[in-house]
Amino acid sequence: MKFYQGTNELDKLNISILRVVGNFYPTKGGSVTHVIELSKQIQSIVKSQMIFCPDEGDYQNFDSSFCVPIKRIKSKLLKKPTILKIPCIGIINDFYYSVNIVTGIKNLINQSYLVNVIHVHDFYLGQSLVLLLKIYKIEIPLIIMQHGSPTELGNTTVRASIMRCILLLSINYLKPSYYLQLDDGQVNDHFMKKLNDNKIRNKIVHHAIDTEFYKPNKEINSITKFIILSNNRLDSFKRVDLTILAYEKFLTMIDSTENVLLILNGSGYMSKKLKKIVKDKKLENFVVFHGEKTIEEVKDDLAVADIVVGTSLISNMNRSMQEAMSCGKAIIIFDDKNTNNFFKNMDNSIVVSPGDIEDFACKLKLLYENKELRKQLGKSARKTILKNRSWNFRLSEELEVYRNVLMK
Repeated sequence: MKFYQGTNELDKLNISILRVVGNFYPTKGGSVTHVIELSKQIQSIVKSQMIFCPDEGDYQNFDSSFCVPIKRIKSKLLKKPTILKIPCIGIINDFYYSVNIVTGIKNLINQSYLVNVIHVHDFYLGQSLVLLLKIYKIEIPLIIMQHGSPTELGNTTVRASIMRCILLLSINYLKPSYYLQLDDGQVNDHFMKKLNDNKIRNKIVHHAIDTEFYKPNKEINSITKFIILSNNRLDSFKRVDLTILAYEKFLTMIDSTENVLLILNGSGYMSKKLKKIVKDKKLENFVVFHGEKTIEEVKDDLAVADIVVGTSLISNMNRSMQEAMSCGKAIIIFDDKNTNNFFKNMDNSIVVSPGDIEDFACKLKLLYENKELRKQLGKSARKTILKNRSWNFRLSEELEVYRNVLMK
């Protein structure tokens, strides 16, 4: 394999990458955004890329305009899995999708399309592909990148329990060429040790943020309201219910509530429950649900927000918080004990003891009353992202892993 020096700060690699994902546009979320941005950023540094992703939703316009060729793969064997109330339906569909991916890889090989590296952005999907590539005797290095914890911390469903058992058993026998853990605050030390025990090469990497896209808006903000923003999925993992409860408490602490607003972006299975909480507490005039937003719409909301909040008790080191920091916004989060000192209280953020609604409300009031503190925290937050989450550094890590698997 020939490596050659590029004209920019990064070494280019003369390789072709097949990127395989379990979720992609039109699905939204931090992991999807990461794959989209990574694909764009690395496109000029490698010879070529192709993306295999599920054939779900309305995606034609996106696919035709994207800078990387996209092939949609059939991903559902059972079209209506909710009819059968058993946890294995999703597992069956996942394996069906894996088989179709391997068929797609075989077709590329038959068409003399060169694939040097298969990069899979999901652990379970990656493990299935390791098995199937062995069965079909396809010898292409496979890298797994897991977004968040592969052991699904905090998920106690039957399906999650089954998948955890499969996970811990599979790594004894199915070994990828390399394992990348995208740290969003959920790195499981026990799992990483198990990788080392099984001599699976691994590395912890982090989100990279496009600091030119997510940057402070210099235009004068004509919005008169004080806006608190939450960019989180509406599920039990993100605990947006705690955001609402802290906000309710905050409203009782200030003299006037006419100029404050809580914006909740995102969708999820807890949407109805959260809307009921807002209604029961008579907060309809002070809370708005905006549903899912595009990347551009999220950026616009960040521009007008005064504070961005994260109330997960498990992980707040996600893209949405780091995008807010890159935009120079003051953020308040619960300390989930998994942030590796990335968030520094009263420096680049405000960190509250997990679940302490009273203190969270007090901190909302503190920032509501202190514009200078908001500016100070936002400025430091931006510096943190520029220093620790640059794409240049992130890509250098990625390319080094590719070198390692190809030079083995």
